[in-house]
Amino acid sequence: MEKKTKNKREEVIKILEKQKIRDVKDLESYKLSECHPDSAGIDLGSKDMYVAINPSIAAELDIAIVHRFETFTNDLLSCRDLLVSCGIKTVAMESTSVYWTTIYFILEEAGIKVCLVNPKKFRMVPGRKTDITDSQWLQTLHLYGLLRGSFHPPQDISMLRSYMRERDSIIKERSTFVQRMQKALVKMNLLLHNVIDDITGKTGMQIITSILAGERDPKYLASFRDPHCKKSEEEIAEALTGYYKEDQLYLLKINYQSFSFFDKQLLDLDKQITKFRPPILSQFTVRPFRK
Repeated sequence: MEKKTKNKREEVIKILEKQKIRDVKDLESYKLSECHPDSAGIDLGSKDMYVAINPSIAAELDIAIVHRFETFTNDLLSCRDLLVSCGIKTVAMESTSVYWTTIYFILEEAGIKVCLVNPKKFRMVPGRKTDITDSQWLQTLHLYGLLRGSFHPPQDISMLRSYMRERDSIIKERSTFVQRMQKALVKMNLLLHNVIDDITGKTGMQIITSILAGERDPKYLASFRDPHCKKSEEEIAEALTGYYKEDQLYLLKINYQSFSFFDKQLLDLDKQITKFRPPILSQFTVRPFRK
């Protein structure tokens, strides 16, 4: 093992000794090669964006290297037209908040490949600090292939991902109102959560709506018990013998209304997701979403 390491070291030393610059032309082989000559860099903001074109292309066309555009749709289309007229094939830009999404799809539809860069990784490379020079720095790094683009799915999968992310947000929002309903019930000593697993199930919702309708008889409320409940009607009736308070009944009502709103939103979104079938998912069977 030591002999192999020694031989390899000697081989490397011989190669290094041969690397001598005998002519100025030899310096060209040590320079970074241009991976994306037809490139541009875009620095995005909420109100405007700066577009830097490869200086060689700008000099050839006798135009400015950096161009400023506002973020209105017409300006984004003007940016696209400029890049197409300059023969730009690829663009590097930061994935800043959600501002990049529209220009991303506009450029993609125009046949321009977009290298979406994670801002954290881009900032790791020491460089410029202003918006104008940021776009130039992006273009320079992309020119020499020093940027790695983030993965972005096709448009149909992106749409499905948007639906699923919104669904997750709605479920989280809905759960907060479930907790508030339970809190209001506990403050009236209606220990419904002790006798049923889920207060948003069929039994729990029937009991809550009856309480909001003015029903106070625990035996009648317990009669809504589903046959699959583990607890008996007597146990549920005991848990529903409460001490009612006007303020907590009001809080229970408004939180129930909020829960119902988000529940309807979730149901409508599930229908939209079920109807949406990207081509990539055509080979799978989509099961209907459960409320």
